[in-house]
Amino acid sequence: MAVAEALTNLVTDDPLPGGLDFVDFAANPEGRCQFNDTTRIVHCDVGTLAPDATFAFSYRARVSAAASAAASGCSSTRWTMRFSIRSTSAT
Repeated sequence: MAVAEALTNLVTDDPLPGGLDFVDFAANPEGRCQFNDTTRIVHCDVGTLAPDATFAFSYRARVSAAASAAASGCSSTRWTMRFSIRSTSAT
């Protein structure tokens, strides 16, 4: 039987696609996630994730004014992005 170990120093980076503007975080556990306006990256410093544990965060973004004008007739101009990271134990 393998020994399961925690994941350590875990980080995640999610670049915001062009045409979207960051609005805010819908879920940001312990404030571990930040959005960098310059790089347009949502960065989360998860830290340690125990076996079978989950870290989940979500943020809202909307279509930028320029992209909205270029894509007239778009039915939705605001989205919520949800992400979940799960550590699974070894068997």
